[in-house]
Amino acid sequence: MSDLPTFLATAATVADPETPGSAVAETGKACRIAAVDPASLVSAWRASDIIGARVHDDAGVEIGIVKDLLVGTGDTGPVALLATRADPATQSRNVVVSAADLEMVGDRLTLPAGSIAALLALPVF
Repeated sequence: MSDLPTFLATAATVADPETPGSAVAETGKACRIAAVDPASLVSAWRASDIIGARVHDDAGVEIGIVKDLLVGTGDTGPVALLATRADPATQSRNVVVSAADLEMVGDRLTLPAGSIAALLALPVF
């Protein structure tokens, strides 16, 4: 985990009142912290609400359960770790899908155009 020191230095920062959107780490080094407008998060999903949620296909059939949300580094956005729904012919297994592919339809978490077969075709996580 080569990014752990960077993460810890960023976590231990204090605001620099002279430069909006920046901070000074306790080590005295300047670092940038992006400001996020809380109003932009009104429709955001909380991880605690998504983890454990059942995932359905377009027909409303349960195809998996969200076991965790993973935040990647670099260009990888958040992904959902799903346990596929087991049926008599297959065993449940863990796969990942982009969290951006999940949609809330009514009160159901849905993977549009998703299916158990499509999930089983993904690499095992």
